[in-house]
Amino acid sequence: MLKGGYLSARTPFRRGTALGLVLLFLLAALPAAGALLAAGPATPARADEVTISQNGLRTGWDPAEPGLSPAVLRSGTFRRLFSTRVSGQVYAQPLVAGGIVVAATENDWVYGIDALTGRVHWHVRLGRPFDTSADGCTDLAPHVGVTGTPVYDPANGTVYAVAETARSGGANAAFHLFGINAVTGHVTSVILIHGRASNDHRVRFSAFDQFQRPGLLLMNGWIYAAFGSHCDQSPYDGYVASINPTTRRVALWSDETGLTDQMAGIWQGGGGVMSDGPGRIFVATGNGVSPGPGPGDAPPGQLAESVIRLAVAGNGTLTAQDFFSPQDAPHLDAGDIDFGSGGPVGLPFGSRRYPDLLVQSGKDGQIFLLNRNHLGGRHLSSNAAVSLAGPYGAQYGHPAAFGDTATVTAGNSRRAHDYVYYLGRTDNLRWLKLAVHGHRPVLTDVANSAFRFGYSSGSPVVSSNGTNPASAVVWVVGVDGKTGAGGTLDAFPGVPPAGCHSQCSLHTIWSAAIGRATKFTVPATDNGRVYVGTRGRVFGFGSTRAAPLATSGQVSFGQATVGAAARRTVTATALARVTVTGVTVSSATTPDPFSAGPVTKTTARGGHPTVVRLPVVLSRGDRLQVPMRFTPRSPGGVTGSLSFATRSRFGPVAVPLVGNGIRAGLYASPAALVFTFSTSGEPSGAVPIGTPAVQTTDLTNSGSTTQTVTSVTGPSGPFTASGLPTPGTRIQPGGSIVVEVTFAPGQPGPASSSITVAGSSGTIAAVTMSGSGRAAQSAMTVSPRRLRFGRVAPGKRAVATLTLFNAGNLPATIEQSTRLAAPYGTIYGIPAGLPLSPGYRLNILVSFVPRHRGAFAASYRIVWADRLGTHSLAVPLTGTGT
Repeated sequence: MLKGGYLSARTPFRRGTALGLVLLFLLAALPAAGALLAAGPATPARADEVTISQNGLRTGWDPAEPGLSPAVLRSGTFRRLFSTRVSGQVYAQPLVAGGIVVAATENDWVYGIDALTGRVHWHVRLGRPFDTSADGCTDLAPHVGVTGTPVYDPANGTVYAVAETARSGGANAAFHLFGINAVTGHVTSVILIHGRASNDHRVRFSAFDQFQRPGLLLMNGWIYAAFGSHCDQSPYDGYVASINPTTRRVALWSDETGLTDQMAGIWQGGGGVMSDGPGRIFVATGNGVSPGPGPGDAPPGQLAESVIRLAVAGNGTLTAQDFFSPQDAPHLDAGDIDFGSGGPVGLPFGSRRYPDLLVQSGKDGQIFLLNRNHLGGRHLSSNAAVSLAGPYGAQYGHPAAFGDTATVTAGNSRRAHDYVYYLGRTDNLRWLKLAVHGHRPVLTDVANSAFRFGYSSGSPVVSSNGTNPASAVVWVVGVDGKTGAGGTLDAFPGVPPAGCHSQCSLHTIWSAAIGRATKFTVPATDNGRVYVGTRGRVFGFGSTRAAPLATSGQVSFGQATVGAAARRTVTATALARVTVTGVTVSSATTPDPFSAGPVTKTTARGGHPTVVRLPVVLSRGDRLQVPMRFTPRSPGGVTGSLSFATRSRFGPVAVPLVGNGIRAGLYASPAALVFTFSTSGEPSGAVPIGTPAVQTTDLTNSGSTTQTVTSVTGPSGPFTASGLPTPGTRIQPGGSIVVEVTFAPGQPGPASSSITVAGSSGTIAAVTMSGSGRAAQSAMTVSPRRLRFGRVAPGKRAVATLTLFNAGNLPATIEQSTRLAAPYGTIYGIPAGLPLSPGYRLNILVSFVPRHRGAFAASYRIVWADRLGTHSLAVPLTGTGT
């Protein structure tokens, strides 16, 4: 496995193979041979973090970290090394180039920070950032600069970053690829990203309308960047740009061409452009015009709501070779339920029949296992996926993966420790284990974190010492909500304990406060240290005994009944003369369940502790003791920290806190579901009659004993539920069951219902649900209503555009369109079955080529269907050869 290179199941490294180790190091030493395993740069001489989520597969797995083992994290020596202030929010994952941490901000500053001390070696500004007030988008405010994670090429020591700049606010917006020397910070190259799509020259890149979010990919000397938009504001397109830093050539590919030229952005928040080997690129797209039914190896021009495999030509031009789109893609389009809100991840393990797997999930929380070599296209009768898991919380980042095998079979699946770590919106972190049922790989939820993570928490990463399961640790940046408040860096065991096959509840083994985190933050691991960017700071964590205070490591309060208090005492011992200026408590939960009592001091000579007022000067061997209370307000696990602020170069010393609130019996979270529906161009509102809206809730046993379900009352009316337990179902302590609730109104107006599930302790988990229906409206418009070509000389060609627009609130499907006869024709025919969701349009190019003089008339007819029936419209065509 190549640190910082590609971790690919296409060339699996099998544990315990001496020959494999020899070949691995030989290939790493030879740049030409190394390309056989890695479609990026040769293996770095140091253990660097060169790209987002570790490798081209985007697994987030760093297998070269013996210094980040659970034992190290529990030792009390693992703590914050530095907190370095930077100008602007850090949305891009930090990179590590040798001993330099490279951090880029939304103010278009890039910093070179000492990986051990946090000292700034260099900083450079790439330009004036885009001002979000120019387009009214406040999702990322006030500036947009460098958002997608840069990439480092150790072959030439250059960091490549794509930055959005604007001369004045939003005017003259532009995207450039900057080359930056990782040692000096000098800008070595600047290349403007511009032009038209190579697969449709009518589609022109407009920097003002685009947004560069996914992390960059370095492959065979080329840089690849993908684009969406600011706040989903049309017009925009989904692009992948190929840039050659040497020749300065730029090639663009668009995922909406031919009949369409709008939307289908490539978002992949916290993810990156993925590759599993030379010449192969994978991206996932969001809302737009999704493909009609068809095979994967014949991708159409319309590729919204899809995973796409692109082939790379020698000149950088990209071509779609394969795709997958869910069966319900039109519904995803219509409801703003992006399939591509999450990024694709290539798994480093698979089965004998499916050795090359890809995992993809979006806003509906369904997890698709796909075959990277035959993605499957789009089918109406099935999803064409290898398997499905979930639904869980909506995905806005991407999962991580760890495996101790390359190939899993039904015979050895129980011995394998092959996991996918999934974190959805306002959900628990989930340990999904790969097994083979027959010949089909499936992911099963075997363990969950003891607490939920707030919306905009980040994508997990995993560190380990090779493929040793006992050394694996999962790292996640958690937040309280989309504001980023209460940010924490949390570490969990990578593999559940023996005997855990389902519904296990796992607690943190280490945690630290990081202030206000950015959305979907991905931490970086390197050389026994972890780095995190926030809204104005870069943190470094690692083991050190040089800090002025020593603590016993994480303090666990164990289980505490909701409303009651558990008590512990935190002790800090001075390792040298130091001044402690304050003690603060923080957590990602409001109100904070942790509280501190009066601080007492015991001198090195002994004696009784005395209450002190801060600041206080400690001599070597003096101790401070802080009595702590944990009073949970609701069931579930909570992490926090107690920080001792010091007058030393190390700053504060933080002690991780963890506790678990319990309440006998079952509870539901969320306990209230409110159903709304949005279409492109309009805010969320009532749900059209007959159009389903879906949400999930968890039924959790928060107590300390197993609960047996005694009775279940399901919803009524327009609400239905799947996944409800049956009486007699046993739910282990900390275990949960995901229930999917669907609202499909049959008439206008408000509706409500509820679910109740009773447990053996007498407690009842209740879920209320509400929504409102509105009249279904089928409305398709065409402009112009009559197409007049006027006078055209015989043999000459005139082209005009018909714009078909779905002005209703129902997803529609184009069933049929007229095949025009000469002298009329269409440049792009409408494929039968093409979805057209509310708010979207098709641009139909009609040509007129008269062969002789005279008047010509025809009619262009379009037939579409929605839940209200089949409809049609006709457009008269006239023209004269003269």
